[in-house]
Amino acid sequence: MTGYTLPQLATPPKAGPNEAILVASGDLRLSANQLCWPAQDAMEQAIIAAFAKEGVTVKRGHPYDPVEKHGFISSQRMGMDVFKQIDPDARLIVAESVWQYSHHVLAGLRDRTVFLAGRSEHYLLAAFVLLFPSELWAGEQAVQAGLWFWAATSKLNHHFPNVIAVMLSNNPFFRSRRLRRSLYRDFPDDLRGSRWAAWVAHGATALEYAAPLVLVFAPSGPVRVAALVAIVAFHTVILTSFPLGVPLEWNLFFIYSALVLFGAHGDVRIWHLSNPLLITVLVVCLVAIPAYGNVRPDRVSFLPAMRYYAGNWAIGTWLMRPGCLDRIEDTLRCAAATPAHQLEGLGDDTDVPQALGRGQAFRAMHLHGRALAALVPLGASGMLDDSAYPDPTAQLAPDELEVLDGEMVAGMVLGWNFGDGHLHDERFLEILQEACGFAPGDVRAVMIEGQALGSPTMAWRIVDAASGTVASGNLVAADLLDHQPWEANGLALHAEA
Repeated sequence: MTGYTLPQLATPPKAGPNEAILVASGDLRLSANQLCWPAQDAMEQAIIAAFAKEGVTVKRGHPYDPVEKHGFISSQRMGMDVFKQIDPDARLIVAESVWQYSHHVLAGLRDRTVFLAGRSEHYLLAAFVLLFPSELWAGEQAVQAGLWFWAATSKLNHHFPNVIAVMLSNNPFFRSRRLRRSLYRDFPDDLRGSRWAAWVAHGATALEYAAPLVLVFAPSGPVRVAALVAIVAFHTVILTSFPLGVPLEWNLFFIYSALVLFGAHGDVRIWHLSNPLLITVLVVCLVAIPAYGNVRPDRVSFLPAMRYYAGNWAIGTWLMRPGCLDRIEDTLRCAAATPAHQLEGLGDDTDVPQALGRGQAFRAMHLHGRALAALVPLGASGMLDDSAYPDPTAQLAPDELEVLDGEMVAGMVLGWNFGDGHLHDERFLEILQEACGFAPGDVRAVMIEGQALGSPTMAWRIVDAASGTVASGNLVAADLLDHQPWEANGLALHAEA
């Protein structure tokens, strides 16, 4: 029997018939909340007085914090805790007297985390098409065809064969050990993707181009049916591989969409679209933004750029001196505990480094992750020699640094991350630095940008939370093809002066 105790759900107190609850959403930045609080407080007093004249008592849903010196909801985690204590039937007042980066009460499009988490490049656009019922099926077909086209285009790189090797070798339905090992050149001594993996990758890319083209342009008949069978099989293979970093429900939705849009409503054609507004929005979202995002991946998230799951997107690995990650957890109202603290509740403490190390190993199996073997030591070089400890015996050893994927840090603080390195880049570092006040060398992030379409290089940079950019440069993506996941030497980093 397990010793786990189920949590007890508390019932919030009932609000009175002449009571209203006031909540105020704030900012992740402590300084912004403190600066804006006097104006917010004055407005709230006016609201309380106005409602009192009407016989309504206004109570705050969350108290003023004398330590932080403001009364705002300052994180999504705090917002969840606040609303657990509010009667769901109570009359609610959301009062904001200042313009802030707010997402703790009302999730808006200004919050890029919520925008990306909602897969807005797909679902928001598809919902927009619903505003034009007379052109519904043609519009949704255009959205679906655009997603397929750019997903296939994102695979035109050196990265995808290694993605195929890792994904298929983890497929629970591939029981043959010989088949799994055939995806690598010489398992376990050479873990680069094999020619067989490359052929599978190229075949998958060709299929993702060809089948949608047939569905869009071919007349009804056996050829179109064959294309439907092929695209359903394509997404079924992805679905049954249980690949990390891939939304499985998205592939289910693609299977359903293919059958409904191009099967049941195959008599409708994309070129039946006629509404100028709908056509303009579709061209912007399905052509202009993805095209720009593919040539400037540093400016556009890989999701609206539709550069899907081909092993080529921005990544980051964080290096932290002991205690710094705990300081983030203690200072901010995080959405979750640190990965180590979460894992400690599941097993022995000795299991934690091994479990976290598996994440780094998985990252290194992909092409851009291999660059981290050379860049992480470069980033750590200025963190081990701490001027605060002049005694050489007090200096840090390399294995004392906490090495954590940036996605885990962002997930811990923001509550969500989905492979987008832009959610844990310099802007995220600045927020943490303002709240935690790290010293130079306490926290550094090694960041690698996605490879632009048509460019042979990938930009990298090492950023210190306190002192800014430490080093930057670019590396040739093709050079990574000659490196094993564990090799740190011999990679030309082309550092900028």
